[in-house]
Amino acid sequence: RMDDDVDNAYLIMISNQHVHQFSTEGLRTLVLGKKTLNQDEYKKWAQKYELAKAKISGRDEAMEVLQSELETRLKLIGVSAVEDKLQDEVGLTIAKLKVAGIKVWMLTGDKVETAINIGYSCHVLDDQMTHLKLVETKFEEVSDHLEKMLIQIQSEGESTRYSLVISGEALIHAIKPELSKKLMTVAKRCAVLIACRVSPKQKQQFVLLIKQDNPKASTLAIGDGANHVYMITAASVGVGIRGLEGAQAARASDFAIAEFKLLRRLLLY
Repeated sequence: RMDDDVDNAYLIMISNQHVHQFSTEGLRTLVLGKKTLNQDEYKKWAQKYELAKAKISGRDEAMEVLQSELETRLKLIGVSAVEDKLQDEVGLTIAKLKVAGIKVWMLTGDKVETAINIGYSCHVLDDQMTHLKLVETKFEEVSDHLEKMLIQIQSEGESTRYSLVISGEALIHAIKPELSKKLMTVAKRCAVLIACRVSPKQKQQFVLLIKQDNPKASTLAIGDGANHVYMITAASVGVGIRGLEGAQAARASDFAIAEFKLLRRLLLY
């Protein structure tokens, strides 16, 4: 029998392979871990967390710091994967919106492989596009890659259609004031943008970045869960879908609809 360290390292390696395989197939993946706290440790942390929740300003940031503090040294339990079927006529609705000249950006918490797979299945992506990827984790790497993208876009003609896939880790750096202009220059040139592994707060930041870059732009955010509320309230118009994810998004929105396909009538008529 292997000792715990080797055993855990082996489990992590196998789980990584499984997560990659499942997400490439377009399944929604979840990694499960656990941590044992004694009563005193929990009480100390819970007191700080309650104080953070009571803050008037900087509440979300303070809560995130404490959550990150607790979510360390977790023991891996395993990986789950479920099929997340698209609603009826999602692809057709998105195709119609794109024909109408609306730029479609998909902001998701999914892994890159899952998001790309779903992007194809709901007609956000197609094979006629030149696909750009920004998935680096360090500031310098993100900056260098953005520069290369700008050179590539400028050297190719206006007829080239681009899509940009950006990860949450790269977005942490790309959204900073030093790089945000470059990011928006690339993003505006792309027909489609997919942001993967982004937090609810990052979704909101993305919407605010568009409004800041072009105050005349009209932004619409659509979502069906509590994790979309920040984004919906930040946009010029928010649309919430009532359904299995609960009613938080619908309550926070300007318009509430029952299915995604109704967006076509709401927007285009």
